Amino acid sequence: MSDPISSSAVLPSSYDALCSLGDDPSLACENPTAPAAPEANSCEPPATPNEPAVSKAASDLVQKFSSADHSTFIAGSAPSIPAPSIAAPSGPPAFTVRPYQLDFQTGIPQLADHGTLGNLHVTAKGDLLNASAHLGVLNEDGSHGANGGASANLVNGEVTLDYKGWSFSLGLGVSLGGSLASGGGRDLDADGVPERCFKMTLGPLTLGECDEL
Repeated sequence: MSDPISSSAVLPSSYDALCSLGDDPSLACENPTAPAAPEANSCEPPATPNEPAVSKAASDLVQKFSSADHSTFIAGSAPSIPAPSIAAPSGPPAFTVRPYQLDFQTGIPQLADHGTLGNLHVTAKGDLLNASAHLGVLNEDGSHGANGGASANLVNGEVTLDYKGWSFSLGLGVSLGGSLASGGGRDLDADGVPERCFKMTLGPLTLGECDEL
């Protein structure tokens, strides 16, 4: 039986066949025209409505935490550890100069405490291993007149009671020296009536008083 008829000729493709029909210029072979490129904005998604405006408070919050400096946030979240501190001495300076008044003290500063009981005001003072001197017109009790003296204290205590402008002071201790102060013009109870004061220290004994007479 004879072999099937085979042909070595290659059939032209449909495109080649169309391009070989005649010499009519109108049928000249041309590649199919590519579709026109779409408009520049034809592939963009449709515009969405504007996002609602963010409130000012939220905007400030985002700006605060999006900044590069986070020291404020870290400082606020870190536990606060107080730094150790050393108390500064509370004693007065050794030498004090005021208008018309000189005061000198050395050794352990004088201790003082205050308290009230109704209209009665109590002041307690203590001296230990110190020495002092004073000269001028500004008296310790608040009056104005004259004062002068010097003393050295091993130990000394003094209590003053003030009641509506009237005062009484008493002090005892182991001391050497003496002082004297006298003056007026004080108005401790602010009643418009000036008070007259006198105070004396002689060795271990101190006595003082103020009155409105």
